[in-house]
Amino acid sequence: MGVHKGEGRGFGIRHIWEAHQAELAKCGCVSIDRVAFHIANMIVHKAPIYCEFREMGGNHRLTVMKTPAGSLVLEPREERSGFGYYIVTWYPKRKARGTLVGQVARVPNSPR
Repeated sequence: MGVHKGEGRGFGIRHIWEAHQAELAKCGCVSIDRVAFHIANMIVHKAPIYCEFREMGGNHRLTVMKTPAGSLVLEPREERSGFGYYIVTWYPKRKARGTLVGQVARVPNSPR
């Protein structure tokens, strides 16, 4: 669910809700229970993906952009079953940072 430690500090649904309630309400997301749905609607076919190459060790942040819904910031997360990303935060109007590295190719369980 996430943790909110203050402005610019935290990750996940709890952090997104606590940090951006007013902006989320403007997008029709009026409760914490709707945050995951709002985020899921941003990960769409051909949404551009940018990489912030800030660490030499490979732990790079990815930003998935989809306007006007905003942008998602993701960080790598190692899991026992493989490798994935978790959502750090959401910004309503964040500009792209980093290098364009690709786009969402296909979203599982979505119409083509």
